[in-house]
Amino acid sequence: MDRADNQLVTKANAIIQQTYNNMSVRELKLLTVLLAEYRAAYHKDNLVVTTILTRKEFLNFLDLSVGGHNYEILDSVLETFQSHAYVKWQVANSTRKSIIPFFKKITYNTTEEGNTNIELTWNEEMIPFVVGLDSNYTQYLKEYIIRLQKKPAMILYELLMSYANMNVPPKIEIEKLREMLNLTSKSYDRFERFYTRGIEEPIEDINKQTDLFVKAIKCKEGKDGRRVTHIKFIIKRQNVKSKWLDEAPDVKFTSVVYL
Repeated sequence: MDRADNQLVTKANAIIQQTYNNMSVRELKLLTVLLAEYRAAYHKDNLVVTTILTRKEFLNFLDLSVGGHNYEILDSVLETFQSHAYVKWQVANSTRKSIIPFFKKITYNTTEEGNTNIELTWNEEMIPFVVGLDSNYTQYLKEYIIRLQKKPAMILYELLMSYANMNVPPKIEIEKLREMLNLTSKSYDRFERFYTRGIEEPIEDINKQTDLFVKAIKCKEGKDGRRVTHIKFIIKRQNVKSKWLDEAPDVKFTSVVYL
C-alpha cells in the first residue's frame, strides 16, 4: 500500500469550517493518513468502504511501541480513537447539532492468531464529505499535517487552506477560533495567552513546515474599539508570488457559507 507523503487529503469546506473535534495530535495524524488512503482507493464506479492497516502500522501511526504484548492495548486504543473520530456541527438555521462518526465499525484481533489487520469501515454519511467532491472543498498534501506537532497548528492549517483560494482574507471571531482550536478553558480567557498559543505559535509552525505563508492581524471592534474581537488572516501559497494586501476588504464568514 502506497503511503507516500505526496498523497492528497480532500474534505468538504463545511467540515473544515463549521465542525469541531476532540482528537489528540496522534489521532489527527492517523485520521489524515486514513483519509489519504481512502482518497487514493476511491473510484466513483466502485465505491470502497473499508480501509485496512496492519496492526504494526496502526500502532506506529499512534507512536505506540509494537514490541512485547502491546497489541493487547488495542481494545482501549481503538475504543478511544473511535469515540474521538467524529465531527460535530451546528445545523444551519436551527438550534440542533449533529454528530457524525467517520467510521461505522472497526474490526480487529487482540491476539496473535489469525488475521491481525485492522479494518476500518467508513460511515456512508461521511463519505460524500471526503471523496468525490467537485466544489466547495479543500485538498492538501498529507505530509503537511504530519509535519506539524501541535493540534492548534494542525487545525489552523486546514482551516486557512480552506480559505486560501478566496479573493479576500477571512476575518474570524475570536470565540469561534477558540472553540475550533479547543482552547476554551479559562486559562485562555486572557487574549494574549490565547493569541500566543492559538495563533502566533501555530502560524510560526505553519510558515516553516507547510506550503502556506500566513500573517495574522488583530481587529478591534465594539463601542470603544479597544477590544480585539476578530483575527484577519493574510494567506498566500509559499510557491506563489501573489498575496493579499493588508488593506483588502473585510469579509466575515458565517455558518451559512459553503452549506
